Amino acid sequence: MTSSTEIAELLNEILITHAQGEKVVHRVAVAAGVSERTIYDTTSGRLNASVEVIKAAFLVVQDPRLRKLLEPEGWRLAPADQVPPPASDLASETADVILAASDSLKEARRAMADGRVSRPEDAALRRALERVRRETDEVEALLDRARGAGGSLRPAVGED
Repeated sequence: MTSSTEIAELLNEILITHAQGEKVVHRVAVAAGVSERTIYDTTSGRLNASVEVIKAAFLVVQDPRLRKLLEPEGWRLAPADQVPPPASDLASETADVILAASDSLKEARRAMADGRVSRPEDAALRRALERVRRETDEVEALLDRARGAGGSLRPAVGED
């Protein structure tokens, strides 16, 4: 885990010390919806960095170290227009449950390998189980939608 002091130091290095032009702080402030003073106070450590400031700094300077702060381990940021839409048919949604359960099984086996569950293993297994819950909820939502449409699994007109 990264401390607030380490985040402030990183932001200071990226936005102040090695800034690519004088307008970087201004651009980050505008993107985050805060004042330039807030950015300076954040980089000095007087204020804790908000997620909005970190996101804005990443969007302005594209520094991979900022991306790492925003991405949980095992995840990857992607622009919304590059994220595929969720499956909308019963077979695909059910397959998603099976894939998520398979990932959970891998994490459980990894955790059991030495007979102890470490904190990172616990966190990874809980994330995998949460994904199983989400995927199961999507199947149930699809079935609920079908029930409301007289049993039809086809999207309503105007729905994708």
